[in-house]
Amino acid sequence: MDYTHDQYFQQTVERDFFQFMCGELIGSGQFRDVYVFEQDPRYVVKIETGAQSFSNIREWDLWNDAQFMSEEIRGWLAPCKSISPSGTVLLQRRTTPATKYPEKIPS
Repeated sequence: MDYTHDQYFQQTVERDFFQFMCGELIGSGQFRDVYVFEQDPRYVVKIETGAQSFSNIREWDLWNDAQFMSEEIRGWLAPCKSISPSGTVLLQRRTTPATKYPEKIPS
């Protein structure tokens, strides 16, 4: 394939930026991949892999709505820090897998 200078530049910047921001792949699902945030491992980068799934946008909206809910509910959610304009990239606080659960989980 014959690339123009602009195409080559864009691909190089995208690849370098991805490697600069995304560390180890720590999870993968139907619509997203989750990477350790290379600049601060207390965070993860969630990247949409499915077209029109809008999982990051839904999670961002849920986190913003949760600010008006009780701490009991917010405690079940990982804080979202930032989202890209198109919603394909979400920066979120990293969590650890739960080891114990309460007898009843809030609906």
